[in-house]
This record gives sequence, structure tokens and C-alpha cells, in this order.
Amino acid sequence: MFFAVARKLSTSGRRRSNPVVVATVEGKRYLVSMLGPDSDWVKNVEAARGEAVIRQGRRRLVHLVAVPPEKRAPILREYVRIASSGRQHFPLPIGAPLSDFQAIAGRYPVYRIEPA
Repeated sequence: MFFAVARKLSTSGRRRSNPVVVATVEGKRYLVSMLGPDSDWVKNVEAARGEAVIRQGRRRLVHLVAVPPEKRAPILREYVRIASSGRQHFPLPIGAPLSDFQAIAGRYPVYRIEPA
């Protein structure tokens, strides 16, 4: 887990910065929209076709790839475990069964972080 700042070009054309928590599952890194599909940063990621800059010490250009809902459950469970500030936005506690996370997976966009 690490905290970073994701920078994206907003739908208005301005650069936007958002603090994010990166969840790692099976060696891959992910971002989760704890506010759902209507959050501004999700709209900005989509408008930028997944292009973003993540900064943790140094800036890295990355590509954010949308994860389909049927593959989100283990990522959401890990995110709830590590992102103390994001837990209030999820209806499930730490340690809830994977099937419970699968039931809500469609409500929370997830993006895999890939090198640009």
C-alpha cells in the first residue's frame, strides 16, 4: 500500500490532483473510487482515456485500465482493509466475505495501474 497523488486532465481541460490510496492485489496495483462512478476523478480518468500521472516522491506517467465488475471483489476487500479514510463510503466491514464485496462491485469503479 502507498499513498500518492494522481494528476489528470479534467473535463474542463485543467489539471486536477487527487490524493489516492493504492491497493496491491496479487502483485498488481489498483485505484478505487470510493465515491462511485459519478465522482469527478472517475469522469476525468475517462475523459483522459486513462492517462494519469502518479506522484509518490517522483512523477510517473501511467495508464489506468478499468477493471470489470466481476473482477473487483478482491480489490475492494483489500482497499477497505488498508484505506481507513475510505471505509466510511463502503457498506461492508473489514473481513466481510468476498461474496459481499462481489454484490457491491458494480457501484465502485476500480482501475489497474499500468506503465504508460
